[in-house]
Order: sequence, then structure tokens, then C-alpha cells
Amino acid sequence: GALRVCRTFRIIRIFKFVRHSKELIVVMKVVSGAAKEFLVLLLLIVIFVLSCGTIMYYIECDSGPDTVFRSILEGCWWAVVTITTVGYGDVAPKTHLGRIFW
Repeated sequence: GALRVCRTFRIIRIFKFVRHSKELIVVMKVVSGAAKEFLVLLLLIVIFVLSCGTIMYYIECDSGPDTVFRSILEGCWWAVVTITTVGYGDVAPKTHLGRIFW
């Protein structure tokens, strides 16, 4: 409880620092000026992740009882990890079609 409140106040102090730094003010103006473009980019990423996750789920869902694609959300998790090139290795396609798809 109290520790969480202290952390919140620390974050607020960081935002107060932004007002005193000319470079950070410029960055904030640029980001706010490109807000529409960022929203379009975010929308496209969400559509891409949902599409790839859904396709991989339907490709891999019948591959056996040990499949890691048990839901579309797990397919989306695979898509996010693959797109960001983190590659945890916890989710990987097992069928030939799934490996060809990605």
C-alpha cells in the first residue's frame, strides 16, 4: 500500500522534471504532434498480431495434445514474441505448415 504510493510520487517527480528540460519538451511536442500516426501504427500492429495469432491457432490447433497453441490468445502471444524478435522459445509451431507460415 504505502510503498506503491511512494513509487507513484516518484513517477510524478519525473514528469515534473520534463518541464525543466528543453530537449524533453521538444520530444514531447514531436510525440504529441505525431499522435495520429502512432495510433495508426498501433492499430496496424494489433490487426497484424490478431491475424497472425488466429492463423497460427487454426494451423496448429489439431497438431496433437501437446500443442502450445491452445487458444487464439496463445497464438497472439506467439505473434508478439516473434515480431519483437524476443524469441523466448516457449511457443513454437510444430506442423510443417506452421513452420512454413513463419
